[in-house]
Amino acid sequence: MATTTLKSTSSHGLAAPSLAQAQLLQTLRTTTQTLTTQLTTLAQDTTLVLNHYMQVHPPLKTFVTTAGVLSAVPVAVFLGWIVVSCVGTFVVALLSTILLESTLVSVGFFILLPIEACILFVAGAAAAVRYGGGRWGDAVERVVRRIWILTGEVYRLLGDRLEAVGKVEMPKMERRSIVTCDDEE
Repeated sequence: MATTTLKSTSSHGLAAPSLAQAQLLQTLRTTTQTLTTQLTTLAQDTTLVLNHYMQVHPPLKTFVTTAGVLSAVPVAVFLGWIVVSCVGTFVVALLSTILLESTLVSVGFFILLPIEACILFVAGAAAAVRYGGGRWGDAVERVVRRIWILTGEVYRLLGDRLEAVGKVEMPKMERRSIVTCDDEE
């Protein structure tokens, strides 16, 4: 069998079919049409022969008709089972993928959250040191405290959710006001 290689003869970036490829496609098309015609002829001839035998032998006609009628329901149930099992498999795969991805994103988020909190804390401390003075330093300190309390509140709410689902038991945290920073003493 001869092998052909694709060579681009078009200036538009698409490979134009070569003469060998066109001949190969024509041969494939002709073979497919011939095979289809032969199978159709075979099916028609078989149907004619079966009809003749069923006309000549009535018990054969009764057998074929009864078998066809009685097989309709089990075959329909089997086809329904195939559809249900395929859809069920697809749904389970989809849900598993969604759950896995959401878990991985959550893990990444809970790794990122403390890192970003530390970065904000360091940035606030750097600004307070750089621009020292009572008022700027106090403002940065209040903002950092609020962020710290807010982070704790998010952690507590997440812990309550996870405990409600029954996945984990989170350590209890003391509630503090985000607005007033009532932890100052």
